[in-house]
Amino acid sequence: MYFKLALMVIGATWLVFLSGLMITDVWDETEIIQQFSVNPRGLSLLEIIISIWTFERPQVTWRPLGTSLLYSFAMLFDANFVWLRYANALLLLGSASLLANSLTRRYEVDANRAMAFFTVMLFSASSLIIASWFVNIFDALCLFFLALALQSYVSNRLLACGVSFSLAVFCKESYVLALPLFAWLLWEDMESTSAGKVKPRIWLIFSVVAVSLAYWGLRQQFVPLGSATDIHGLRFSLYVPSSASFASGFVAQTYTFRPGIAIFWIGGGALLLAFWAVRGLRAKLTALAILGMSTVVYLGMFGFQTEHLMGAHHFVGRLYLIPFTLCLFVLFASKPPPAAVLALALLSVWGMGRTWSRHVEFQQTFAEVHALAEAKEDILTVHYPQKPMQDLRRGLRYGDYPDADIRINVVEGGIDDY
Repeated sequence: MYFKLALMVIGATWLVFLSGLMITDVWDETEIIQQFSVNPRGLSLLEIIISIWTFERPQVTWRPLGTSLLYSFAMLFDANFVWLRYANALLLLGSASLLANSLTRRYEVDANRAMAFFTVMLFSASSLIIASWFVNIFDALCLFFLALALQSYVSNRLLACGVSFSLAVFCKESYVLALPLFAWLLWEDMESTSAGKVKPRIWLIFSVVAVSLAYWGLRQQFVPLGSATDIHGLRFSLYVPSSASFASGFVAQTYTFRPGIAIFWIGGGALLLAFWAVRGLRAKLTALAILGMSTVVYLGMFGFQTEHLMGAHHFVGRLYLIPFTLCLFVLFASKPPPAAVLALALLSVWGMGRTWSRHVEFQQTFAEVHALAEAKEDILTVHYPQKPMQDLRRGLRYGDYPDADIRINVVEGGIDDY
């Protein structure tokens, strides 16, 4: 009872903490909201979902379940960005709770350590950016179904585990990062369970493999892996800088550093500390597999960009959510030294604070642009090549317009030349 009450208090505190980030819709949020305010074809939700699964609707990649639920939630909440962000937050709360309970059930982690896991996961930069930019629902849904699959597995509900894992497959490609964790669990159980309990686990493995093959086969048909139309370009020439950025920012889940400065080395050292703190060879191999696979899954999506606030790298923390949470689970499952956990938690919270302040500045810049557009009778033109788009609801157009009415300061945020 004490454990559940504590999780509720921590979760409620986190939701209140998030309320300060509900400023205005930005980037892809604005584009999705606009699709619901301007729907010339008058499509029903069912027609939209069918068009998503058959790839008739324009998409940068094929994540049919995640995209379908995004549009379903948008219709349910009348495309209100605040409610949609809180939907992400609730998914994260559910994931953290399921994983914390799995730790206590499977690895007999005591309540205090499970609460520490719950707190570190939520009060991290990756969770913060996921919950304050609703387009990240793909990551939130994928993690939620993976957490549900894990909880089902440790409760010996293998059918529910298979179904939940299959749902994660169709939310986002990064579900593959959970394979080492489930392989670890299955490896342990295949050795310790009786022959009668091995067969259901073999069927679970086959079902997961079959669903994965079906997904990747369909995805390859719609969006060939590594093609020009794929969001993941798989440019292996970028492997070393991308992996270095990913590793150095892993614990803090931030990108605001460059090679050679103190935080770059601190971040890299923190990752080594985390790996050292994982106890047991199998646990270490699991964490190493998750990290290694992440450098390929997110190949080319990380970089070093200290100066620019108003670019796509502002949202890069979202990519850390699944690998960070899974590695954090492995770490806590191995019962690490408390001092190491405290050090890692402090750096993670620092990264969250950094992300918080920059996300406020990011949103305030767009809130200022929105206010100027409302005061202007005709279209307000904004010089902002980083994200060309039109916001018809507000009478705005963004793009490469040197003679625009206003210019967004891409380095520090705010508006120039008004």
